[in-house]
Formats: sequence, C-alpha cells, structure tokens
Amino acid sequence: MFDEKKPICAKCKIHCYKAEMRQEIKKVMRYSGSKMLIKHPILALYHFIDSRKHN
Repeated sequence: MFDEKKPICAKCKIHCYKAEMRQEIKKVMRYSGSKMLIKHPILALYHFIDSRKHN
C-alpha cells in the first residue's frame, strides 16, 4: 500500500495513527528535530529535502 512515494506524515492524507498518537508524535518531533541538526546534520538535510519534494 505504501511505498517510496508516500509523503511525510504532516502532508499525508491517510494517517497511520489515531489523533492522540499523532499529537504525541508531534511532541517528539518538536523535541528531537532540533537536536537532529547537531547530531546528524546530513540526515536532517535529507529529511528537509524529502519534506519539500512531496508536495
């Protein structure tokens, strides 16, 4: 059902999680997203590019 063309979760029309779990995931991403820039800058760059690619 899902493949490489699946958009990032924020832009997905079919959500894999219930609304409560999506809120928890948002909290985690807010916390870890900024830290990813320091610990894994290349992966953060790839994630940013991927988020722009899937409109």
